Amino acid sequence: MRQVRRDFAIDSTRLYVGGVSAQGNAAWAHGILSSDQWAGIVPVSAGTAAYDEDYYRNLEHVGILVVHGTEDTLVAVEGVDQRVERRHWRERRWLWL
Repeated sequence: MRQVRRDFAIDSTRLYVGGVSAQGNAAWAHGILSSDQWAGIVPVSAGTAAYDEDYYRNLEHVGILVVHGTEDTLVAVEGVDQRVERRHWRERRWLWL
């Protein structure tokens, strides 16, 4: 990212990280570990990153769009849904598709 920011005019308020499945897990991780770099994260069909609950506080000011099928047999949607409930994210900029 540093190189891209040096070479191009990047509007950080519009910079998102996302991915599908394992890359979606990485989107959670990047959001948690470098929340100051992202306007939002978009994990698709991904579980949540395996970090202590306190780390999820880093996402309080990051937009989150989760796309996950309720019939997914590989990664259960309930795990993501429980994370949302624990963090009380239903009351904020949260779109559940």
